[in-house]
Amino acid sequence: MGTKVNGTSKIHPPTKAETYALIARDTGLTRQQVAAVFDSLYSLARNHLVGDAACGRFAIPGLAKVHVVERAGTQPRRGVNPVTGESIVIPAKPARQTVKLQPLKPLRDLLEQPA
Repeated sequence: MGTKVNGTSKIHPPTKAETYALIARDTGLTRQQVAAVFDSLYSLARNHLVGDAACGRFAIPGLAKVHVVERAGTQPRRGVNPVTGESIVIPAKPARQTVKLQPLKPLRDLLEQPA
């Protein structure tokens, strides 16, 4: 549903409110019911991705698989400030967890269809 920005031809992605309104219109649900569905989806994802009993994977049917991955830490390294040319030390980053999203085939196939 995106709208034009400042009268230009650029189209922005729909806002959260616009997304809820579109889904409500298409499904016949109220906006509050759509919001409740998204809240439930968030809770399910959180419970499957984070915590002691979590498996680290969650699927959004027809759209994507979400999973937790370990990112390796980095060592401190030397760099150059592009403004001053001064040599600097870029600090190390610790190992951490992050979330990756893998689109499922129906979503990937959308890109192959002619517009």
